[in-house]
Amino acid sequence: MPASYNTRLGQQGEEAACVYLLGQGYTLLARNYRAGKLGEIDSVWLHPNQQALCFVEVKTRRTAHVATGLQALTPTKARHLQQAIATFIEDATVVKPTKVDAWQVDWVLVTALPHVPTQCWAIELIENVLWVDDVG
Repeated sequence: MPASYNTRLGQQGEEAACVYLLGQGYTLLARNYRAGKLGEIDSVWLHPNQQALCFVEVKTRRTAHVATGLQALTPTKARHLQQAIATFIEDATVVKPTKVDAWQVDWVLVTALPHVPTQCWAIELIENVLWVDDVG
């Protein structure tokens, strides 16, 4: 069964976010990390400062006129993210940097620009949506 339009749009937005973050000096550690029933972390990065793990959630929209992706960060979503992050940090099968003393959640808002090919995006990085010191 072919992927739905929204699924394809989301995948394209995640790819655009990855290209953007790589260009900003982030180092990709994992993509689409499944944390069991808690859901998925879109991607995990080492911050350019080399001191924080960044758990990135990507929200892709076709237009800026709909609710912003940041409005999707409900208290329930934040709690699930924190639990998924704890699962990632405790996961012995995941290679993680050894000298990281904090983690943060960053939000990447990706909007398809109107009247241009879908490869053209407006991308906004919002850092430190959630932040915790002293990674376990």
